[in-house]
Amino acid sequence: MNESLQGKDALVTGASRGAGKGIALELALAGCKVYITGRSRRGRSVTQYSDLTLDDTKKEIEREGGECEILECDHSQESEIRSVFKTIAQKENNLDILVNNVWAGYTDKNFQLDIETDNFTAKFWEQPLYRWDHMLQISLRSHFICSQEAAKLMIPNKAGLIVTTGFWDDDKYLRQVPYDLVKNAKARLAFGMAIDLLEYGITSVYVSMGWIRTEHLMRISPGGQLNDENYLNMDGYENTESTRYVGRAIVALASDPDLLKKTGKTLSTGELAKEYGFTDLDGLQPGRFTIPDKSEGLTQR
Repeated sequence: MNESLQGKDALVTGASRGAGKGIALELALAGCKVYITGRSRRGRSVTQYSDLTLDDTKKEIEREGGECEILECDHSQESEIRSVFKTIAQKENNLDILVNNVWAGYTDKNFQLDIETDNFTAKFWEQPLYRWDHMLQISLRSHFICSQEAAKLMIPNKAGLIVTTGFWDDDKYLRQVPYDLVKNAKARLAFGMAIDLLEYGITSVYVSMGWIRTEHLMRISPGGQLNDENYLNMDGYENTESTRYVGRAIVALASDPDLLKKTGKTLSTGELAKEYGFTDLDGLQPGRFTIPDKSEGLTQR
């Protein structure tokens, strides 16, 4: 534990697995007391591709000497989200870091994985409406509500960091319309909040993650063999990064005494690694992740 954030209180939403789990672990290792939210609990995972739960995240954090508390929450429900912050206010009367990481965009109307279906990248007129609802009505809406409540806890101290995670690649079109909209809307959400929060000394940023070796990616890799140790030897996966890489990026940001200078910006994990000098688990520094341009020569302006 480097304890650069000793005594800080952090909330990571959607921390049962994937990037959320990695972020929560890195914040805890840096000394934060970490609150984690989600729906998956021991014996009751909400996905069919991973049985990991909030309890597993908590267990791993505590095994490493960190402090973690679970606040079970269905982020599609406003009342449950606001209840999370009420609990934190009662326990801490403070919040230093919020990481908006909830994501329901890869699931169907029954919240079963649908990213592998043929219609995931369908034309906009062929897209099922539940995909819009999950991406914008759950994920983005949840970020907005969480940020409202976090701001109320941070403003009295005139300090704090709100991180919204997602992906950004220089105005490139991202796969399909609802997906493209939500990723761009997250960037604008972070930017707009930064304007409102600037006078209170609170930083809001959008952190663009790379291609992460999530449990899902490992499962669908050839033979299900992909892992954090062998990815460099697997064709096509050389540019992936661990779930912990973005966590280290957020720790580095939160530890920066000049953090407020970055408010409103969209920042990538690869660029932050170069700036702050941190590495991924294997000591390497994956660069900024980019995708092929699918806009076929069209420009927005």
